[in-house]
Amino acid sequence: MKEFFNYTLLDTGGYRLTVGMLIAAISIIAIAKILVLTIQYVFGKRTKSFPENEERLYSILTLITYIIWVIAFALMLENLGIKVTFLIAGSAALLVGLGLGLQQTFNDIVSGIIILVEGSLKKNDVVEVDKLVGRVKEINLRTSVIYTRDSIDMIVPNHKFINENVINWSHH
Repeated sequence: MKEFFNYTLLDTGGYRLTVGMLIAAISIIAIAKILVLTIQYVFGKRTKSFPENEERLYSILTLITYIIWVIAFALMLENLGIKVTFLIAGSAALLVGLGLGLQQTFNDIVSGIIILVEGSLKKNDVVEVDKLVGRVKEINLRTSVIYTRDSIDMIVPNHKFINENVINWSHH
């Protein structure tokens, strides 16, 4: 059995991939998937018990899911012999350049996280932003969808809900 796990599938230069490494990487992904599904099940039951907190629980679930997948991906790369710290350090200059270029996108994502966690804007709220009135259809990390009175789905970047004046007609 030990020979099977140590069997070399790929050997190039200083990198060696064995059957055991591949099975461990697949196991990490499977465990992450099972963990995410279990957490979704638990949150689903919790949502049925407390329907008034559905949006907040959904936002927490979304953040936990992202964290689990990032950790699983990093563990998988480490298990396959790819040093994650080396990749991060080596790509620092590239990431700074991307950060400057994608500054607005990151602003929208951070705004989306704030909206999801804070709960000041919820699904089915009637809001007015940029002289646009409509019902919030969905809230995602980068954008939100508002269904207008003209029966149009408008995609609004989340930073507009954080940086601009928004009237939420659903709040009393």
